[in-house]
Amino acid sequence: ERLHRLDPLGWTAPRLLAEIALHQERTDDAIRWYTRLQSLCPADPASRRGLAGIYLRQLRYDRALPQLVELARLEQTDPDVPAQIGDIHRARERLSEARYWYTQAVYIDPYDVRAHRALAELAAQSGDTRTALSEFTLLTQLEPDRAENFEKAAFAARDVGDIASAQSLAQSAVRLDPRSSARSLLP
Repeated sequence: ERLHRLDPLGWTAPRLLAEIALHQERTDDAIRWYTRLQSLCPADPASRRGLAGIYLRQLRYDRALPQLVELARLEQTDPDVPAQIGDIHRARERLSEARYWYTQAVYIDPYDVRAHRALAELAAQSGDTRTALSEFTLLTQLEPDRAENFEKAAFAARDVGDIASAQSLAQSAVRLDPRSSARSLLP
């Protein structure tokens, strides 16, 4: 607080005061200091990250979303940020926006299982069976011990008319989980 009084236009004190307030669970103070930090140093991602985290915990997605979008612009190395944006859009049934953000998460980390799963489920939900098949097939490679991935890929392959792939994927699903519903795809 003394540093802030000595340097009221500096960004160090608001950043530290926000983190202290957050640590002490004084959310209103943390919001106030992060907002001050944002006005003093808009390029510092700490304010965006802090405010987004608070708003997400408070389930105030309309407030979290602009913070997350700007954070995604400032820091393009964390796949969780665009994935979280995708989750918000998906919950609001804005499927094309959700797809865009999940794709951004995959571009950042091609091995991000969470983002691939969300993209696969979104594609299946929106009727884009080819993309769903591609994503579920990729998930079988990223998580080769998970029967659900093979099962969903098998049904997607059936839906695009690739019966041979559907049966092969179904065999893998049944091998991993004998109770798999993919058994219905086997002769």
